[in-house]
Amino acid sequence: MLRDRLNRVMIPLIFTGGTINSVFNYYSFNEHYSGVYNYILKGDWMGHLWFIGNLAIYYLCFYFLLTLCCKSKNVNNSKIYYFLS
Repeated sequence: MLRDRLNRVMIPLIFTGGTINSVFNYYSFNEHYSGVYNYILKGDWMGHLWFIGNLAIYYLCFYFLLTLCCKSKNVNNSKIYYFLS
C-alpha cells in the first residue's frame, strides 16, 4: 500500500523534474546555474513540484516508522492496517 503510493508520487516527480523542469530552467532567464550538483542538491530541479517531494519524504518516514512498529510484538497489526486504509 505505501509502496504503491510512493511509486505514484516518485515516478511523475522524477520524470517531470528530470525532463520538463530541467529544460524549462535551462532556457529561463531568471535561473542562474552554479553547477549541476548544486542544482540537484538545492532541489531546484523539482520546481513547482516541491510538494510531491515532501509527500515522498513523508511516505518514506511513515514506511520506516510502520516497519519499526510492526516488528514490535505489542502492537496489533490489524489496527495499523485499518488506520492506513
